[in-house]
Amino acid sequence: SGASVVYDGAVPQMTGVALPSTIENLTIDNSKGVTLSSNVSVLGALAMNSGNLMLDTNNVMANMVTGGSSGSYVSTDSSESYLKIPNVGKSQVMFPVGTEAEGYSPVWITNAGTADSYMVNAAMDTSSTSTIGRVNVKWNLGEGTPGSSNLTLALGWMKSAENSIFASNSSSDSKIYLSGKTGTVEEGSGSYTTQLSNEPYSVSRAGIDTVGTFIVGNFTVTAVNQSPVVPAVFQLYQNYPNPVNPTTKIEFTVAKKGETSLTIYDILCQK
Repeated sequence: SGASVVYDGAVPQMTGVALPSTIENLTIDNSKGVTLSSNVSVLGALAMNSGNLMLDTNNVMANMVTGGSSGSYVSTDSSESYLKIPNVGKSQVMFPVGTEAEGYSPVWITNAGTADSYMVNAAMDTSSTSTIGRVNVKWNLGEGTPGSSNLTLALGWMKSAENSIFASNSSSDSKIYLSGKTGTVEEGSGSYTTQLSNEPYSVSRAGIDTVGTFIVGNFTVTAVNQSPVVPAVFQLYQNYPNPVNPTTKIEFTVAKKGETSLTIYDILCQK
């Protein structure tokens, strides 16, 4: 656990079994990129100097992250992968995440509530529509202790992630929404702060006390408490975060209104 590891090759690298599950520091300094082969905990700093750290289906936890740019970020393309940083409080913390398809998509979190751990995943959003101005990225956020958040959240993106409607109306369409299977609702309170001059562009808003899947655009509010829609079929969705975390979110739909129970069993078939 006392090892400091540097990846600075001239060709794509894979961590393999040589990387311990717990290390002191991890430096990514390979412009060709490094692929993580298994979960890793970094007790000190994860330094993103050059090239991407591609998580595949794995996770990385780091007490501190330095660097991060459009040329060096943590790629979280799989829904199972995330970057976790503990003890996020009143000082802003950047999560330099992104996707291979849409590029650098960083997240900045300031938490006025109880300091907590946050897991962040950015992924290409395949539910894009041609009638709404939006950024084609979704940011999945998880918290260590449910209900502890009072966030000022900033979401960043590259020009290439904007659809054509958003690109023409970015100043008015830069709004933060929380998206779920039951609807999409604008999240937070107060005024927005935008930075639309230099990439990565960003939008920020305070008063966010619920975490989940965030999107940026100008969406029609369709929250279930305003416009209830009963799904046509039963469906159980993949939980997030996944795999093992302090908490996880499970969403499902049923074909008609009524009381529903969800029973969870462990690997020993015990409730």
